[in-house]
Amino acid sequence: MMLGGIHWSYMLVHLFIIWLIVLITVLIRRKNLNSTNKHYITIAAIIIVFLTVLHFLGYQISFIFRLIEWSTKFILPWIALYWLTRAIKLLEKKIK
Repeated sequence: MMLGGIHWSYMLVHLFIIWLIVLITVLIRRKNLNSTNKHYITIAAIIIVFLTVLHFLGYQISFIFRLIEWSTKFILPWIALYWLTRAIKLLEKKIK
């Protein structure tokens, strides 16, 4: 049933998935896992929540690929340039 453009059964499924992810992350914090495994599981949970929210808002998975393509074209070169200039400044300080 659609009410105001929202498919409520899908919304309940998405809320249930998000609730499960939150429950799993709480349980992971209580377990004795090393920190890298906790970080990997937390990152996976965040990605799943992000994809679920995007799907609920009506975006397709191709949106994420276009976002990654855009960021590699325009954002990552600036980050690389920033770190390159920092490395050059560090080398100049070591030489002096």
